Amino acid sequence: MKIIIGFFLTLLFSFGCMKNKKNSIVSFQYQGYGDTLFALLYGKVIDFENHPLRSTKIELLNSNYKTLTDSLGYFELYSSGAKYDVSIFKQAFQSVIIKGYESRSDQVSHVEIKLSSDRNDTLIVSGAPH
Repeated sequence: MKIIIGFFLTLLFSFGCMKNKKNSIVSFQYQGYGDTLFALLYGKVIDFENHPLRSTKIELLNSNYKTLTDSLGYFELYSSGAKYDVSIFKQAFQSVIIKGYESRSDQVSHVEIKLSSDRNDTLIVSGAPH
C-alpha cells in the first residue's frame, strides 16, 4: 500500500553577513509508505556543480544508524521508528543537520542535499516535515 503525501520542503538559507558564500540546500519529502517494518530515508548528495559526493557520512544522531554515500552520491538508511536529528558530513564541505526527522515504521522519506564548498560551518535545518 502506498500513500503519497504531497508534502515538499525545500530550504535555502543565505546570510547577509556571508556575502558571495553559498549555503547548502536541502530538499526533503515524506513520500508515503512501503512494505517493511523499518523506516527508509534515501537520497543523494551532490556539490554545487552537480557532481556526486561519494563517501559522505549520513548519520541519525544518538543512534547506531549511519551509512556512506556510494560513488554516485546515493544512500539508503533504514531505521526503527523514532525522532532523530540527521547529520550530513563531508570533509571540506559545509555540514548539515536536519533536526526533528520523524521516522515511522513502514515510512519512506527522500532527501536531496547540495553541499557547499564555500562554507566550513554547520547549517542547521529545523522542523523537518512530518
